[in-house]
Amino acid sequence: MRKNDVFIKELRAGMAEIGANPAGDDFLGWHYDVETAAGKLSVTVPRDAWGSKSGKVYSVFSRFDDPERASALGLGNNPYSGKWNFHGFSRGLDPKLIAGAVVSRIKAVMEMRAA
Repeated sequence: MRKNDVFIKELRAGMAEIGANPAGDDFLGWHYDVETAAGKLSVTVPRDAWGSKSGKVYSVFSRFDDPERASALGLGNNPYSGKWNFHGFSRGLDPKLIAGAVVSRIKAVMEMRAA
């Protein structure tokens, strides 16, 4: 199995495990809606990793509907657009670990107290 396929499989399984709501799929990837302490978080799991000479970059793209509320929690999101993206580099890293770290971060925000 390709490393990218492992990353996607682990990430999608993790999103289901934490109760993320599937919001469809398209040519970009799989989409989820997650209710968090900062409001709705829209998450996209891309279909493929980005390649580079140094390896692959595994990315997950997400955006809070209420950027101000998310920023008030100190999440490190873009305070204007609400973007809260994750990038993990495959060089020397197991894609399962990268996927697990992303899911853990999203789960932590789901469990935070609302601001």
